[in-house]
Amino acid sequence: MTDRTRVDEFLSSLIAICRPLEPFDMALLDAHGATLAEDIYAGERLVLKAGSRIRSTQIGLAASIGRDHLPTRPHPRVVVLSAGPDLVEPGNELKEGEEYETNSWLLTTAVREVGAVAYRVHTIPDDEAQLQAVIEDQLV
Repeated sequence: MTDRTRVDEFLSSLIAICRPLEPFDMALLDAHGATLAEDIYAGERLVLKAGSRIRSTQIGLAASIGRDHLPTRPHPRVVVLSAGPDLVEPGNELKEGEEYETNSWLLTTAVREVGAVAYRVHTIPDDEAQLQAVIEDQLV
């Protein structure tokens, strides 16, 4: 069995324990950026459509019809990490053969832009045991 096979099996075991996030009511200000879980009506008129991203205008509209909570799909939680012996954190000096680690910075901000809660984990060496420890530490 190769190292890559063991890592693939470990990651597959993590995915197997995941399940879809159940909708729940969120306070208006906390709901910003989340996805609306069901249609919202003012009387018989549809005012907010399920599946839409909750922004400031949707929060204002919900408040204007007396809502203080909205049924939402929770923000997904994403952990981004980079591994490699030649990666250096920005702000440090580069030595020969090293490069700045940029991918996790890019991916973390991109994930936040689409509404998920993103955490960036420090760069780790290219080491299976340390990778497994970091992943296990991030499980909620």
